[in-house]
Amino acid sequence: MDEKSRESLRHIRVLINDLEQLIPQSIDSGSVTPAERIPIKTELLMGVYSCRIYELSLSAYNLFQDSRHLPAIIMIRAIMETTGMLNWLRKKIHYIVNHDELGSMDNFLMRMIFGSRLNPGLKKSYNILDGIDKINKETPGFRKAYDILCEYTHPNSAGTYFSYVTRDDENGKFHLRFNSHHNPVDIGLGTLNSCLEIAIFSLKHINDNFKTFIEICENTIEAQSDTEDK
Repeated sequence: MDEKSRESLRHIRVLINDLEQLIPQSIDSGSVTPAERIPIKTELLMGVYSCRIYELSLSAYNLFQDSRHLPAIIMIRAIMETTGMLNWLRKKIHYIVNHDELGSMDNFLMRMIFGSRLNPGLKKSYNILDGIDKINKETPGFRKAYDILCEYTHPNSAGTYFSYVTRDDENGKFHLRFNSHHNPVDIGLGTLNSCLEIAIFSLKHINDNFKTFIEICENTIEAQSDTEDK
């Protein structure tokens, strides 16, 4: 790893520390009223996403430190997917706060929290690529980076032959080595850095608008109750 990559890694460590400060230690469920359910589900989703991004990012960082580039790159793809969903949550909150319209937020949260592709008893999960593409609209190149990392995550040539084989024509041998020069370390580090920045921005944006979001939830539930009482 060259000096530029080592500097990128040092900056990533700072971002990981910043993200850790935004992870809630607990969420008070209390005696949940109808108006509190959506905010609590939102906090839970923020919490699990931030925990997942933090834990995977710290693991990827340590793998890079140990020069285990391919496992780190595979882990970063999972970080991209989780960041895509957190950013999607941020966009939903932004829309609600700016349009004073709760819409189908509860269904959105339930699909995000309890979604599954395998369990018919649960809600159907969203397509992860929708979250990736939402970021790509604001950060062009994000989807391309995801597609590149997919090539290394899958057992295609990038993640197998070009990751482990060095051809020695002079001696007529194929040498198996870890951390081939073909591994896209720069793309991995750059993408991890972007994910952490997007995650931190998303969490701060939601926190800054959360009071207004709660008020909209309360007003919507109150209006629904008034309608039902008539």
